Order: sequence, then C-alpha cells, then structure tokens
Amino acid sequence: MTIQALQDELRIQRDLNQLFQQDSSVHPGEPLTAELTEENFQLLHGEHERQAKELFLLRKTLEEMELRIDTQKQTLCARDESIKKLLEMLQSKGLSAKASEEDHERTRRLADAEMHIHHLESLLEQREKETSLLREDLHRRYEGAPESAKTKALQTVIEMKASDSKISSLERSLRDLEDEIQMLKSNGALSTEEREEEMKQMEVYRSHSKFMKNKVEQLKDELAQSEAQGEELKNRAAELQQEVSAIDQVKQDLSRKDTELLGLQTKLETLTNQFSDSKQHIDVLKESLTAKEQRAAILQTEVDALRLRLEEKETTLNKKSKQIQEMSEEKGTLNGEIHDLKDMLDVKERKVNVLQKKKSAHKSKLSLTCFELVVPYSLRLSEDVSMVTRLAVAGPPMRQCFGGHIRLSVSVLLR
Repeated sequence: MTIQALQDELRIQRDLNQLFQQDSSVHPGEPLTAELTEENFQLLHGEHERQAKELFLLRKTLEEMELRIDTQKQTLCARDESIKKLLEMLQSKGLSAKASEEDHERTRRLADAEMHIHHLESLLEQREKETSLLREDLHRRYEGAPESAKTKALQTVIEMKASDSKISSLERSLRDLEDEIQMLKSNGALSTEEREEEMKQMEVYRSHSKFMKNKVEQLKDELAQSEAQGEELKNRAAELQQEVSAIDQVKQDLSRKDTELLGLQTKLETLTNQFSDSKQHIDVLKESLTAKEQRAAILQTEVDALRLRLEEKETTLNKKSKQIQEMSEEKGTLNGEIHDLKDMLDVKERKVNVLQKKKSAHKSKLSLTCFELVVPYSLRLSEDVSMVTRLAVAGPPMRQCFGGHIRLSVSVLLR
C-alpha cells in the first residue's frame, strides 16, 4: 500500500518537473498569449491540489501502516507468550536430555528471530520517519514557490518578446525615413510647392521621429527592465534547476529507500514464515508427544501384566526347584542305598561262588569215593557209574539236576 502511494507521488513529482522544465525552456520565437499562461496557471493549481490530496492520502496510509505494525507487534508478543508456555509445559512433562537440548536450541533460534524482527521493525520505523520528513520538505518547497510568481515570470517573458518585435519594427521605419531624407537632399532641384510639401512631410517625420525616439527610449528603459527581469528569471531558473537536481537526488534517495523497504519487508515475510513453520513444528511435536505418552501408558500396563506373570512363573519355578532338590536328595540317598545293596550282593555272590566251589569239590570227592566203591561191584550198576562220572565231569548244574539219582545210587551202593 505505501509503496504504491510512494510510486504515485514520484510520478506526480516527475510530471511537475517536466512542466517546470517546459515553462523554463520555452522557445523565444513561439507566439505566447495570456490564455496559455492562464491555462498553465490552472494546470499548476490543479496539480498542486492533487498533490495536497495525495499527501493527505499518504499520511493516512502511513497511519494505517503504523496501526498494522502495532497489531503485528501485539500478535508477535502473544505468540512469544504461547511459545514460552508450550516450552514450559514440555519441560514440566520431563522429556529426555536430547529433546530438551533441541527445545533449548529451538527457543534460542526463536529468540534470535524475534530480536531480528524487532530490529527490522525499528529500521522500518526509522525509514518511515525519514520518508515523512522528506515528504514534508518537498511539500514546503513546492509551497514556497507560489503560483503568482510563475505567472508573472511568464507574462514578463511574453512582454519582452513583444517589445523586442516593436523595437525592431520602429528601427526599420527610422532607417527607411533617413534613406528618403538623404535622397531628397541629393536631388535638391525641386519646386517650391514640392519643397513646401517636403517641409511639411519633414515636420511630420520629425515629430513622428521625436515621438518614435521617445518611444524608443521608453522601450529601451523597458528593455533594460526586462533584461534585469530576465536575469532574475535566469537566476530563478538556475535555482529551479538546482531544486530539480535536489528533487532528483531526493527521488534517488526515495527509490533507494523503497528498495530497502522492499528488502526489509521480504525479510519480515521470511521471518514470519519461519515463525509459522516453527509453530507448526511445535504443534507436530506436541501431537507426537501425546501419542508417545499414550504409547508409554499402554506399554506400562503391558509391563505390569508381564511383571505379574513373571512373579507367578518365579513362584512356580521356586516350587519346581524345591521339588527337584528334594528329588535329587532322595535320588542321592537311593543311589547310596543301591550302591550298598550292590556291594552286599557282590559279597553274597562271592560267598555263593565259594560255597558252590566247595560244594562241587565235596561232590567230586564223594563221586570219586562212590566210584571206587562201586567198580568191583556188579555190572548192573555200570550205567549208574557212567552217569556218576558224567556228572562228575559236568558242572554244578548237571549235578543239581541229577543229585537225587546220585544219592539214590550211592545209597544203593552202600547197601
């Protein structure tokens, strides 16, 4: 809004400068009249009124911009307070060390951005003050040059041109009259009537020449005055040229300041965009934090349930371990008893073996004695004897099987 108004103001100033240059550089051979001066006066007056209206509009726009800057400051303050509250809330919820460091870094960046924004706002206010001072200076300069002086200057230029044309025409008429007088003097031989007529004409010419000389003197005086006024006008034109150069310098300064204002506005827009991005990032972080809190609550409930199950498993394991320990102790006692029984069994087997060996030895001796007793006896008992020998040769199992028969044969032999 302000940039467009400044551009309009620069355009108006450029048009006014062109009008001043056209008024100062009018060609001397052009026929100017009072109607053109009145038209120029009306144009200048209209331009002056339009410039006053535009200055009023510019002041209004500046006031509106100041109000907008104040509202932006208030919104920035509110955003700062909301960011501080969010950071305090995040810190109170107890984030990890890394998250807290990132939040501190983000707050530091936001603080730097806010400082930069305040600095840019102060620069904007300073630039606006400078532009307002320049506008007031330009307004004073344009008001210092009244319209009546400009119209008077134009009228004096027109009168000077008209007087120059009259003087040149009178000089030509005087030269013509002097030439005619010389021709009459050279002729000399004229009649009296012609001389009287010539004398009358001479008197008329003399009176007319006196009148013309007086008129020439008056015109010379007016010419001197007009030259003085022309010098004044030249000085005024030089002053106006200096003012135009100063206005051009002011225009350059205004354009430079406009570019600076544009740069500052772009920086402000970038900073506001960064601020909005950071706010959106904080909102996203808040949402992720709430989601993580919900997830943590769910995991906590799951951990509690697993802890209960683990305690139950531990109790069962303790019971099983006690049972296993008791069974191992019982197994040890049983192993000891089995070992003792094995030892006793080995001892008993040895004893049985010894007894069996003794028994076999006794049986062999008994069989030999029985054989010796039965050999001289009858052949009826030959089969029994052979059986006894076979049993003697055979091992203890055969003797156990046929022990009864042997005893029977022995008892028969003994009979």
